[in-house]
Amino acid sequence: MTYDEAVIRFVKELEKKVGEYNKRNGHVTVSTFAVQKRRKFDKVIRHDSGTSVYCYIDRATGGLLKGNWKSVEDHRERGNIFNNDPLQGCDPYGLVYIVGPKFGWGA
Repeated sequence: MTYDEAVIRFVKELEKKVGEYNKRNGHVTVSTFAVQKRRKFDKVIRHDSGTSVYCYIDRATGGLLKGNWKSVEDHRERGNIFNNDPLQGCDPYGLVYIVGPKFGWGA
């Protein structure tokens, strides 16, 4: 699987999973995701009632990294788009914290 194919699969599965979560929890907004191609780290942007950065993808490895609007904040990988489950390390609001609260996809 190429990098571009893995990114498309990641975004489709993310939209599906977040959509199911929103429906199950009574959220009326529809969340869509877009990928902004960049030199080293692609930026995944979430569009719903507002716009936010969901995560960054390391173009060299496919690793999922936390960040803000400007750049990657933490270079520790939370997951990888090439994994069998590309959403491992993700929750409805962004990437999981390495230390601290874990929200997950539950109700």
